[in-house]
Amino acid sequence: MPALYRTIRIGLVLGALATATLAIAALFGFAVAPFDLLNHAQILLFPGTLVALLIVALALRGQRRSVAMIYVFMGMASSANVMVPDLLAAFRHRPAAPATGSITMMTHNVFGMNYSLAQVSAAIAAENPD
Repeated sequence: MPALYRTIRIGLVLGALATATLAIAALFGFAVAPFDLLNHAQILLFPGTLVALLIVALALRGQRRSVAMIYVFMGMASSANVMVPDLLAAFRHRPAAPATGSITMMTHNVFGMNYSLAQVSAAIAAENPD
């Protein structure tokens, strides 16, 4: 049975390190297009890195634990950099919706390497959102 527990512990630690790696890679989404796709998983990566921190704290000992904790904390901080501002914005006061009429909203994916800002500006102006 100890071999089974050791295998499970190693699997959990590797999963924790993989989760932190994905969160850190997502931080570089502004420069590498495939890494930008990882930002769509931030809602899973943020709690995943919190759990990963707990797993590493409980499963490892000594210097391995220290190094792994620093690495997983970097992943958690990378994910928090994206998620915490949005979480805090959810609690801000918002003006009431108008009694009549509608609100025009627009979303536009502006990737960090977008070199044609004139086209983006023209697309926004053409939609004329509120």
